[in-house]
Amino acid sequence: MKRLITRILPHAVIVLSLMTLTFFGIDRFNPIMAFMTSELSKWVFALLAVTGFAAAVLLIGMQWSEDDRKAKRALRHHSAADSELPDPLHPEK
Repeated sequence: MKRLITRILPHAVIVLSLMTLTFFGIDRFNPIMAFMTSELSKWVFALLAVTGFAAAVLLIGMQWSEDDRKAKRALRHHSAADSELPDPLHPEK
C-alpha cells in the first residue's frame, strides 16, 4: 500500500499543479469565467495543498531513511576496516 501511495502521490501533485496553472492562465485572459474563485478551483487548491504536503513529508522521510542507511553502511565499513588492521599494542594478534 505504501508503495502505491508513493508512486501515485507525485503524479497527483503534478496533475493538480497543472490544473491550477491552467485555471490561473485562463483566468488572466478571461476573468469573466472566474476560474480562480470557482468552487472547483477551491477544491483543486485544497487537494493540491494536501497532496503537496504529503509528498513533502514522504520525501523527507525517504531522505532520512537513506541517511540512516548510509550512516549504518559507513559504520559497518569503518568497523570492518578497523578489525583488519593490526593492533599496535598487541602485535601477536
